[in-house]
Amino acid sequence: MNKKVFIALIALVLTQNNYSNEEEFIDLAETPGSSEVTVYPTNNCLGGFNNKLGVNFKEGVNNINGQSIQIGLGIASIPYKTDGTNRSGGRPGSWMAALRDAQMLAELRAKRRLAEILAGEASANLISEASARVTENDRPAMVNQANMSTFDKVKFVARNQLDKLLDLQSLDAELEIRNEAIKDIVRQSGMEATFRLGAYSEISGMTTVYTNYNPDDSEFCAVVLKNKDATLVANAIANERLNLLRKDIKKAGPPLAEQLKINANTDIFKYGIRLLRDEYGEQVLAIYVHEKIDGKRTDPDFSESKRIAEEKAKITASGLFRLFIDESVTSTSERTIESISTTYDQPEESSRLVEYYRDDNLTERIDNAAVGSSRGLTTHNSVYYENRYSGELVLTYIATISGSKIKAVMQTSGSKALITL
Repeated sequence: MNKKVFIALIALVLTQNNYSNEEEFIDLAETPGSSEVTVYPTNNCLGGFNNKLGVNFKEGVNNINGQSIQIGLGIASIPYKTDGTNRSGGRPGSWMAALRDAQMLAELRAKRRLAEILAGEASANLISEASARVTENDRPAMVNQANMSTFDKVKFVARNQLDKLLDLQSLDAELEIRNEAIKDIVRQSGMEATFRLGAYSEISGMTTVYTNYNPDDSEFCAVVLKNKDATLVANAIANERLNLLRKDIKKAGPPLAEQLKINANTDIFKYGIRLLRDEYGEQVLAIYVHEKIDGKRTDPDFSESKRIAEEKAKITASGLFRLFIDESVTSTSERTIESISTTYDQPEESSRLVEYYRDDNLTERIDNAAVGSSRGLTTHNSVYYENRYSGELVLTYIATISGSKIKAVMQTSGSKALITL
């Protein structure tokens, strides 16, 4: 390890946390932006995130000034060294292509990890709430589903099941027996399944806010954040609630051209969808794609190789947007009280969403999403360069679609209008 890398690592460990930044981070939790990137020789992903952002967060739920900051971590290995050598001694391959796969897997694993944490937190909260002395007025009452969060719905179903299975009021005088009875019921497969289903249905509102590439172990990590704007866009598309797509000048960011200016040293570690607000306060989905360019700059057909790479990038960006639409629709469909109640009675039903987000289903979902194209996407930027890590020629492509564009396209025939076959 050279001196500069060693100093960077020491700085990572010793940097003091800036608690004022945690309050500022609340804004980031609403609109995460294009994400932060580091190249640290460490597998301490959370430490790198805290150091880079100047915060002191834990994985899971963090409460800052009454706001809930929900963070998940995911790691994936890159099987090739930067020179293409297989780290396990097998056949050589492209480091660039393997990096792309690792980026998608790390993000997916971070989302699943956060979903599992949220399921556990919701279960623990229900036990705590139900263990308190209750009155008749505390019993859950039916309200408009549109005004309920996903976990409000889960708790509504769970509390009603508790009431059916256990007379909580009659056990007020025997709190120890009552608490153990509540725990036993909450741990039943039906209850656990409802919490898991509710948590996994929240994945569509999570986006990556930080990534780190560890050159020593060739590992890539991602930190995802459950954020308000991604949730709004996902719900607007899935439920065709176009009123959720609106400008808010108070949330305006720097000019989009500034936010999405390509940095060849770091943007290679950004892949997939990011959620931003432009200078007018409008929601914008930015999609980062990297394609390896075959050949060398001096090749007579290099221009053609570059054109092919850009066409591939456009297809991939369209596929990633279609994947976002599919995840939004699939996840949101599981958020109804009816679906959650069915899951309680048939716990195996929760496996649908869990299976959907499994590692080995990711490639198939991406391939399926790449069939056809998307309406409304525009090319924001496209730059090719020799990446400093593997020396492979890479084309970085960024496509965007604004909230107003999504709204304009959807006004014809809903979310189906966003895709073409």
